[in-house]
Amino acid sequence: MDDMNPYAAPQHDLPPNVAANEADGRPGGGIWRDGKLLMMRHGAVLPDRCVRCNAPAAGERLKETQRWRTLRSWRMRTTEIEVGVCRRHRVREKVAKIATASLLCVIWLSFAVVLIASLRAGARAEFISFVYMIASLATASLSVFVFASVVFVHKIDDNYIWLRWVNRDYLAELPPFDEPRDCA
Repeated sequence: MDDMNPYAAPQHDLPPNVAANEADGRPGGGIWRDGKLLMMRHGAVLPDRCVRCNAPAAGERLKETQRWRTLRSWRMRTTEIEVGVCRRHRVREKVAKIATASLLCVIWLSFAVVLIASLRAGARAEFISFVYMIASLATASLSVFVFASVVFVHKIDDNYIWLRWVNRDYLAELPPFDEPRDCA
């Protein structure tokens, strides 16, 4: 006999506390797609799927503090989001952050060694070119550290958060955002 109950409630892959986030009366707790971006209300709970590949996240969630600076007022907006990630992308993110931190340590140690050697030798032109090289390497390393993030904030305003780097199939399962919004 089939175990399917035709009277059972519909099943979904949203975490159980998503109903608390449905204050706006919409299914999904304030999560939409806005073109190639994922748009969500502050505090909304995302489905239990990997945002990078749309594979089941099996309960693995990554909590990140995301920052975004408005260019008009230079005010920093900070929010904490929790996204589902599969084991493969969680490991990839950890390895990328460890590799970047190690690279930064090597760069700054080599910077200190050359700085001490340059100051003892009295060489100025070589020191300035070395500082420029180290600054550019550090900038490149920091950008790799930023790209090690699973998702990237495109924008934050008082009500919503827009995320980049979300899987296309993941976005396709979300309803489009059609509500008029004010510009921040």
